[in-house]
Amino acid sequence: MTRLCASPPKSAILTGPGPYYETCGPGTRIRADWWRELCANPPDEALYVGSDHYYTLCDGQTKIDGAWLEKFCEGLPPSADYPYSGDSVEPCHHGPRLHAESLEPLDVAPANRQVRTLLWPPPGAKDVVPAFYDEEPDPLPDREVSGNPLSVQLNPRQVADVQLLDYALWRLGPSGKPARKITLLPLNANSDPHGEFGHLELALFSTEHLGWGISYLARLRVRIDASTENLSWGFTTRSLGHPLRVVGPDTDRMTFPPSRPFALFIPPTEKEPRPLRSYSYLAPIMTTVQVSAVDYSTAIFTIESPLCQAVDLKLASDRRIIELAPEPCRL
Repeated sequence: MTRLCASPPKSAILTGPGPYYETCGPGTRIRADWWRELCANPPDEALYVGSDHYYTLCDGQTKIDGAWLEKFCEGLPPSADYPYSGDSVEPCHHGPRLHAESLEPLDVAPANRQVRTLLWPPPGAKDVVPAFYDEEPDPLPDREVSGNPLSVQLNPRQVADVQLLDYALWRLGPSGKPARKITLLPLNANSDPHGEFGHLELALFSTEHLGWGISYLARLRVRIDASTENLSWGFTTRSLGHPLRVVGPDTDRMTFPPSRPFALFIPPTEKEPRPLRSYSYLAPIMTTVQVSAVDYSTAIFTIESPLCQAVDLKLASDRRIIELAPEPCRL
């Protein structure tokens, strides 16, 4: 094969369209019919008889002497990219086996062009889902609900190690300044109960539902390899597009816009993580109620009350009755 590749017969070289093999390496295209004929009737000198290495290039079983193949492949001029349409054929019957190191350059260059630090939610995001309920496997098996997590992922081609040193998530007030600090539960490769996290991945779960249409500021201090860095970014949770009514722990009455959709949100607690999992309502005659669930804590209500009467919402979670009264309306 070494001799064959060093000086292949002119009849073997593909000069136009058609199927081919790259038996001598990328760039030299051996006509498929010529190669098949060689495999069908190999010369005696090509057959392996016990030298130090061999190739199985034809049917995966016939052993081709390594020195013969190397001589075949040696010194062939590179050719242009195959400019024709048509089919091509793999050089080996079962496909070649490649050393992993040979693929390294294909992986390194694209990875080096990617960002080093990937943050989630993305900085400046405006439509972040505020709650995290179910996933398999569950990263927080002892909690039924949390806020949608913050996460940090480092590019393994650019970073060897990351450590979380400090962290904070601030709910922003109307002025855009931090108003309340949110409790976070960090998770990494050492604390992940299912062993799914890589050593360059971090996540921080809020202990509470992040609410609707709320802006947040995340601040993390991390050690990336030998340097300490501060990561800071903001995001806003999804807006439901309707007037929002938030039910507090002592709420027993609230108003709603008659005949218009409004969102009813009951923040989950550790005691009752899914307050709207089960509920009922009692409506007066001629009053219609339409409900569309958003999550286990939120639903969109549309109440039409021609007589301007209230609806009693009964929460199975804490056996509470909340009176939903239409805002001042003409009788």
